[in-house]
Amino acid sequence: MPTTPKDTIQPRERLDKPTLIYPFEAPPEPGQVLEVAPGVVWMRMPLPMALNHINVWGLADENGWAVVDTGMRTDETLAAWRTLFASSAEQRPLTRVFATHMHPDHIGMAGWLTRKSTCRLWMTRMEYLNCRVLTADSGREAPSD
Repeated sequence: MPTTPKDTIQPRERLDKPTLIYPFEAPPEPGQVLEVAPGVVWMRMPLPMALNHINVWGLADENGWAVVDTGMRTDETLAAWRTLFASSAEQRPLTRVFATHMHPDHIGMAGWLTRKSTCRLWMTRMEYLNCRVLTADSGREAPSD
């Protein structure tokens, strides 16, 4: 069940050096959501590198949810998505998957999500074609899930 900010979102104090300032006390843990506005939820998916997460967004979409970006195809990200699906109190279906671009941390779970939810992938044609070419050029097949 999404958590919501207690009151109106207020920025935190500025620090001496440039940094990101989040309007919430803590980001969501992998497999959890944080409601940032009505119909908009924030999720974080783990990454196996120095940048240790990617922000993923859920948008209320007709009778379900659309997701913006998917996370990288790793066991940890798969576990986070499974937790999200299992713990969703509303059990609303995934209606669309939007990929902002073809980097693996943004599109890596798109195949699994679209097959699991029988929904479509939405991304620009050029990004989609680039992704297909890079996958084909690797000499390996795209993961079946």
